[in-house]
Amino acid sequence: MTRTVLRLGAALVFLSAPVHAQTPSPQEDPRARARAIAGAGDAQFAAGRCDRAIRLWKEADAIFPAPTIELRVAHCQALLGHVVEASTTLEGIVGSKLAADAPEAFVMAKSQAATELPTLKARIATLTIERRTPKHAHIDEVLIDDEKMPLDKASYPIDPGKHRLRIRQGKEVWERSIELEDGEKRTMVASVMLEPAPPPPKPGRTASYILGGTGLALAAVGGILGLTAMGDSDDLTRDCGSNRNECAPHDQSRIDSLKTKALLTDLFLGAGIVTLGVSGFLFWRSTRVEREPPRLRLTVTGGAALVEGRF
Repeated sequence: MTRTVLRLGAALVFLSAPVHAQTPSPQEDPRARARAIAGAGDAQFAAGRCDRAIRLWKEADAIFPAPTIELRVAHCQALLGHVVEASTTLEGIVGSKLAADAPEAFVMAKSQAATELPTLKARIATLTIERRTPKHAHIDEVLIDDEKMPLDKASYPIDPGKHRLRIRQGKEVWERSIELEDGEKRTMVASVMLEPAPPPPKPGRTASYILGGTGLALAAVGGILGLTAMGDSDDLTRDCGSNRNECAPHDQSRIDSLKTKALLTDLFLGAGIVTLGVSGFLFWRSTRVEREPPRLRLTVTGGAALVEGRF
């Protein structure tokens, strides 16, 4: 059944049904109420609003079930491209049991549903998710257009057209838009495998090298200053005595210079030792990083996409 035939069939049903736009009163019987609501649905269909018409027709059918109303619903569902729902609606009509004195319109609606059902079902696309996972891993979720699919099934009937497919394993998600034609059958393979993790990072290793070099440089400068100060101290001891009480007035500058060198020696050596200590600590920490566990790799083929996560 082409969409044109569907549209014509729905229009014929609409034209053959009485239209009552008035709001039914509480005193009306269920059949009259259903007829009035169905008429309002017919008006919406005539205005090109199949979405609103379906809602009204379903409301009318809930009040007074009628294959003629359900057939209108199926036609509009098919026109909107919802062939899976339309097929289910037609199957419900075909499977219904009519009373022996059922109106001829009900019998004709059931016969028409049986005729249209095979062609409509042929339009349904099928998406199969083939799962290839080790025993300790599994696919946690499959969603088509944000609707969760049962995980105990591998194949899902869907409407032809564009859809959003989402496959989740743990915290990692593969998501992509796919498009299927009328009656197309597509298989996508979701494979899960463990692979070794990359070498762990070495936090602080570079910083430890830089600080180590700086510490050595500071210590070297402090050592040189210390050796120079020792030489100056020996000269002053020789010229001024061990207590420095025999120095001439002009030797005071030499004494002040010695004190400055001694202070700088202490500062540079202290800074060098502290820096070397920090460098050693950072290097030690970098050797304590634990290797990451194996990673879980989720590959989906048929959509040319890849997601990596951890297991």
